[in-house]
Amino acid sequence: MKYTKSTNKVIAIVTIFTAVLNAKLEESLKGRIWSLMIPLLFHEFPVVSKCAADRFYLYLMTQGDEEFGNEQSELLQDILIEQDWLEMTNWEKDKVKTMLKEAFGDRLPENRIKKELEE
Repeated sequence: MKYTKSTNKVIAIVTIFTAVLNAKLEESLKGRIWSLMIPLLFHEFPVVSKCAADRFYLYLMTQGDEEFGNEQSELLQDILIEQDWLEMTNWEKDKVKTMLKEAFGDRLPENRIKKELEE
């Protein structure tokens, strides 16, 4: 995969991912999108992390109950809301990764996400 330094391009990708997640897709395809989306919460550019968190939160507001169940959706929303995505330290990122891993529980769509959250 080729990397870009353009935050606008990465933010556009986040927008596309969340738009695709709103479509009726097979679980395997959703899993692939989640495996690409979750790491963007911890992108090297804080503005990308903030955008990914905002889009993920909006997705949970509209599709979260259906996708994750009410309780798990609310837990994920709380995790996303409580973070200062623009000022996050590495220690805070590790803490959020642990919380997300626990909140996703068995719903982690692919092993790659587990690996991303453990790094």
